[in-house]
Amino acid sequence: MRRLGVVLHCSGQRNLIVRLEGSKLPSIGSEIITRENKKLGSVVDIFGPVSRPYVAVKLRKKIDPLTLVGKRVYMR
Repeated sequence: MRRLGVVLHCSGQRNLIVRLEGSKLPSIGSEIITRENKKLGSVVDIFGPVSRPYVAVKLRKKIDPLTLVGKRVYMR
C-alpha cells in the first residue's frame, strides 16, 4: 500500500479529485483504496502542473464521495 494523497473534492461526474503526494505518478487504472483496505475505485486521469499534479479517481457505484473529502487515500 502506497499513499496517493488527500481528497480535495468530488467532480460532477462522481470523480474524486486528489492532490498527489510524493513524486511517483500512478498509472491509469491503478486501484485506489482507503487505509482500511476498502476499494474505492481507479485512476482515470492525471492532470495539472508537473510539480504537483492532481489525480481523478472514478468511484465505485455504492460509495458516497462526500464522505471522502479531506481523507487520505492509497494505491495498492
